[in-house]
Parts: sequence; C-alpha cells; structure tokens
Amino acid sequence: MEKRQALIGGIAAVVLLAAGGFWWVTNMAEPAAEEVMVVTPKPKPAAVPPAPAAPAPATPESDAVALGEEEADRIKAEADDLAARAADLEEQVRDGEMILDAQTKKIAKLEAELKALGVKPSDPKKK
Repeated sequence: MEKRQALIGGIAAVVLLAAGGFWWVTNMAEPAAEEVMVVTPKPKPAAVPPAPAAPAPATPESDAVALGEEEADRIKAEADDLAARAADLEEQVRDGEMILDAQTKKIAKLEAELKALGVKPSDPKKK
C-alpha cells in the first residue's frame, strides 16, 4: 500500500511540475532569440529626377506639351514607387505567414508533449 501511495505521489509531482513548467513557458518566459524574426522594410530606391530637356522656343503649345510630359513623368514615378511599396508589403505578409506557421507548429508540438505527459492544456480564451 505504501509503495502504491509513493508511486501515485511521484506521478502527481511530475504532473504538477509539468503543469508549472507549461504555465511558466506560456506566461512568464521571454521568447528565445532564435524564435524572434524582425521584418524590416527594404529601403526605397532614391527617385531619379528626369534629366532636364533642352530649352525649346517658348510657345503656348510647347509649354502645354512640356507640362503634360512632366505630369506624365510624375505619375509614372509615383506608380513605380507604389508598385515597389506594394511588393515590400507582400513580402512582409509572406514573412508574417511563415512566422505564424512556425508558431502554430511549435504550439502543436508543445500540446502534444503535454498530452503525452497527461496534462490537459488550458484554454487561453478562458483567462
């Protein structure tokens, strides 16, 4: 009878220790440096202003054409900048999804370890 009580007491101690360790990891421990991934945006390339055109004779039609070309160049440069920013954001989304997948796999692994120890994981929504 005493051996059985000692065995049950040992199992209870292991379960309590595992539960305490799980609580510590989920609530108190700092994330390991290898798990932290910092995503920084890529620096924007410097905008290259269009080369100045050779002076043309000043006529109302040539002024209007020059203004139209300047506006078209400005719009093209803005579109290129927006496309580069969109590509950067898409890369950040992909990186975020990779981080999320890695964290999900880690959580599943920890839950499997707890299940193997016989500890029922707590529901974080109940806090």
